[in-house]
Amino acid sequence: MDISVKLPLNLRQNLETIIVPDYLTYTDEELVHAMRSDDEVAFTSLYYRYWELLYNTAYKRLKDHELCEQIVQDVFTDLWIRRKQTIISNLPGYLRTAVQYQVYKIVTRKNTGAAFFELFEQMGSPTYHADAGIKYKEFAALIDSWMETLPAKRREIFQLHYFENLSSPEIAKRLNLSPKTVRNQLGTSLESFRIKLSQFLSVMLM
Repeated sequence: MDISVKLPLNLRQNLETIIVPDYLTYTDEELVHAMRSDDEVAFTSLYYRYWELLYNTAYKRLKDHELCEQIVQDVFTDLWIRRKQTIISNLPGYLRTAVQYQVYKIVTRKNTGAAFFELFEQMGSPTYHADAGIKYKEFAALIDSWMETLPAKRREIFQLHYFENLSSPEIAKRLNLSPKTVRNQLGTSLESFRIKLSQFLSVMLM
């Protein structure tokens, strides 16, 4: 069976009839090891164990049922495709970071336009995936560390706009600022992030 193609979005409804009961007692490490040996039941067991955690992680940001299911599908499909190449020491952390990366891509594409999003697309290259677990963590750490460098008000404006999808007038009203001030702060933040991300990618893809 080609799992990357045939794994359905509603698979969770049928998993309990697919998984061998003993597999539910296996550790993550045992299931990952079995999956690396092409064990489809082990892979399905991991999906059953973690799909809800990953769905909720995505839904907190996107509030879109179908899109969040698709993200979970894509992350697990990628896990299966790269099962023999990727070394994973902390599976839930790896999977959650992979979902967060997909969410960041979607939010960034929605709010910053195609030109800026091309930087994110570079992260889908074979070079990137050669060490996917580390790179996912590095990308998440990049976001966190960059946001910590922003002045408090600018960080709040950025979060409201890019992660809560508020418009400039809505942010201005909430924070008692002028829309022009909000737009200026967003522009400054975006340029700063563009530079930071470009530096990150130039090092990562060497």
